[in-house]
Amino acid sequence: MENIENIEKKGYRRIFELDFLRGLAIILVMFDHLLYNFAKLAVSSENSFLFEMHRFSNFYWDHPIRIVVRLIVLAVFFSVSGASSQFSASNKKRAIEMILIAYALTIVSYLGVIIFKESSMNIDFGAIHAFGFSILIYYFFQNKKDLWSILIVAFSIVFGIFVYDKRFDIGTSLLVPFGILPYSYSAADYMPLFPWLGFFFAGGLFAKKFYQQRKSLLKKEIYPKLSNPILFMGRHSLWFYFGQQVILFPVFTLIQFFI
Repeated sequence: MENIENIEKKGYRRIFELDFLRGLAIILVMFDHLLYNFAKLAVSSENSFLFEMHRFSNFYWDHPIRIVVRLIVLAVFFSVSGASSQFSASNKKRAIEMILIAYALTIVSYLGVIIFKESSMNIDFGAIHAFGFSILIYYFFQNKKDLWSILIVAFSIVFGIFVYDKRFDIGTSLLVPFGILPYSYSAADYMPLFPWLGFFFAGGLFAKKFYQQRKSLLKKEIYPKLSNPILFMGRHSLWFYFGQQVILFPVFTLIQFFI
């Protein structure tokens, strides 16, 4: 396979379907977070719009279809991000920047816990943490033999399925990043490394196999008026994810304060 640095220097165009899929995924994630905030509102029936949104959001949040779709969207999101990371020569820099942003968000979340006295507002290891550490781990294995990636995919997914949605009788939260949660643990945003690290590496393996020349497998001329905004969001998905959290928190805090 052609050296990553050479691919970067040649200036190949971005891959349409990867950006498009990531854009669709971030739209669905943002919609999910919006309804989560409506679901958490303490609102009376006197405010008809907010009450109906609150009721619908609670129905949506616990619906089995939402749970299944969420898992599919996350699998696509991590896989596409892994595929894109295969083309990057700056994964270490990107990972460190993302991890710093993630822990800045952690600090802000704990300020929220103190100010609003709401224990479940903490974000110890959310989606940005998971993406940052996935990129960093991938950086160390990016140019190694595929066997390493295959082993990481297998272990991450199997272990992640084993611990998924379980609680354990442990007295520490240090294992939270790996999906091992104590009984009393709760958080506003939580995304463990396992199984999502496995999907990230699976995406990298897919890119090695099918995008060796970094050329799109699909035609780009697909409804440009519709696809261009989605492509833009896909190219800047981190900032959309981070930005919507920064915006939604104060907006819904004000709504809750005035209703």
